[in-house]
Amino acid sequence: MNHNIQIFRPTDRRSAFDGLPEGERALIHETTYTSDREDWAAERIAEQMFHILNAPEELLKEDELVLANNFRAQEHYSLSTGDVVDVDGTSFLCESFGWKEVRLTYLRTQDTYLCHA
Repeated sequence: MNHNIQIFRPTDRRSAFDGLPEGERALIHETTYTSDREDWAAERIAEQMFHILNAPEELLKEDELVLANNFRAQEHYSLSTGDVVDVDGTSFLCESFGWKEVRLTYLRTQDTYLCHA
């Protein structure tokens, strides 16, 4: 099953590590993740993206390595606290431990997204 993935990062470096849901986020990466598990919920797919974008290369399968390398080619090194992973329209904030579902609202005037708890 194919999943549309978007990754958003805080525009303010200070709030990048606070893990607070409120604040502006910029879209930094878009990809498609293909899962052979149809029973995985969106949050489980977000967790899988965390694994793919943070694990050492030797722990990744070939298709996962392609996703990780495409992400890193854009000068992104990992998925971090404060980032938001959107899976097929459902958004999750990466917290210090686990995920929190959030809403994103596009701010047309600034070409950014506002994150709401």
